[in-house]
Amino acid sequence: MAYPTNIEGAAQNVAVDPALQSQFLNGVTNLEQAFATLDDFAGVDSRRVAHMLTHPVANVVAGAWAIVAGAAAAGYLYRGYLGNDATKALNDAVEIDLYVASTGTYRLALNCPQMSDAPILKVYIDTVQVGVVAGYDLYAAAVTPQTCIGIDDLALTAGVHRIRFLCADKNAASAFHLLRLQAISLKRTA
Repeated sequence: MAYPTNIEGAAQNVAVDPALQSQFLNGVTNLEQAFATLDDFAGVDSRRVAHMLTHPVANVVAGAWAIVAGAAAAGYLYRGYLGNDATKALNDAVEIDLYVASTGTYRLALNCPQMSDAPILKVYIDTVQVGVVAGYDLYAAAVTPQTCIGIDDLALTAGVHRIRFLCADKNAASAFHLLRLQAISLKRTA
């Protein structure tokens, strides 16, 4: 059998080959895993994107987290975000799960705006802090709605990984610890 060169080709092979269907479905429990597995069949590794308006929260560690969308979030990417608007407190934290199809090196990119009430953010994967040890200062006097934080060289094994976002501190000029998560992408780099 010829190996497909794209996701569509992989989907066609899975659709017509009963052996591939059983292999493809073995252990796949959600749509994110299905697309990741489909990528593996295609011999590619596409970007995994979690839009915070639709991606489920795995665990609220501290604070009150909710989706803010529509007119209240008109200036934001995707017209919405996951935020701790109700509490805006030091040590508010939320966790999401992301599925990684294959062991490798990844880049995690976060879309979260810089604002006058934003925190210093620390990011953890499976309880281990990643990225800048001091955290990412999301304070800005003027709104920067499409700020992207990139964390490179993440060695991840295949499977589900829990990502924690912690409002660890704040810039002295920041009014609160309000975090607005808009999207997350995880891209294999090696």
